[in-house]
Amino acid sequence: MLRAAGICMIGARVDTIPHPVLQYISDSLLKRRLAAYLVCDASGALARWGGSLERYVTGRSGAAAARELLDGALAGYAPHDGPPSVLQFVHLRAGVVADVHVFLDGAETWVLLLDARAQHDERETAQLAEYERYGRVVELERVLRQFFGGAAAQLDELADSEGDGAERFDGAVVSARVKASPRALAGFAKVVEECARERGGTLESIGGQCFTLVFRDGDGGAAAGDAVEAARALLLRVELDASVGVASGSIVRGMPTGSRRRWFAVLGETVERARTLSGCAERREILVDAGGWAAAASRLPPPTETRRVGGEEIAVYRCWPDASSEPSA
Repeated sequence: MLRAAGICMIGARVDTIPHPVLQYISDSLLKRRLAAYLVCDASGALARWGGSLERYVTGRSGAAAARELLDGALAGYAPHDGPPSVLQFVHLRAGVVADVHVFLDGAETWVLLLDARAQHDERETAQLAEYERYGRVVELERVLRQFFGGAAAQLDELADSEGDGAERFDGAVVSARVKASPRALAGFAKVVEECARERGGTLESIGGQCFTLVFRDGDGGAAAGDAVEAARALLLRVELDASVGVASGSIVRGMPTGSRRRWFAVLGETVERARTLSGCAERREILVDAGGWAAAASRLPPPTETRRVGGEEIAVYRCWPDASSEPSA
């Protein structure tokens, strides 16, 4: 069970752990996380199922629940042809959030569901508190820079020290919003992760129907270009009503102070600006802030148009799956 779930014990191989310990961990996991699983053959057809499937499907259990999940929220997950993958905090239906583990055993694809509602709620509560704390720090930093100049540098050190392992780095953030059914949303999440990974980025969070991707600047400062290219690739691969915002600047990534779970969050003005732009974008539009466009202009075709948003000149791309509709260079 532990190996199937992709769970390892740091510093020890599973085969060196006594059976009673493994049994205790397995029983505890099954009880707390309401594990359920689907097994598909090489063609993607449902072969076996089990566990607490009724937790994840309303009014159904057994084979009916398994087929509804595979045809709906988990469509596109099987067959799987790559390394094990984990998608955290997937919203399967109203009030139901799960961590989805996908891995291979021979020619069979296993899809493991672990209830994550409690962890999701705890994370949202902690992240909201961290956003509020960081918002106060940003405002104080602005005041210090205005009135005391170099004294604000001390605040940078304070902000970094308040989070365990926190770091600041330059990069770009992509915020993608989509209006879709749970079935389409699951497929969209997979494409989002692929587009980020292909260009050196990471899928940092999924909040409802909003996805956040982060790209770090290298020596050449290429993050903004990678971010816009990932956003364009995303819209060219899917036919959903998605809107995207891209912002470039300083990003804070770290563990919120006092968090009992060891998770990391991306925070800061750049993240919020990308989310604001995605909310302002119309369907199938990408809005790129001035800093991101200036950094990426040399490697991208001209934007479809420019638009003023909040007093800033924003580059606008419109992308459709038909390649002929791409902006021409």
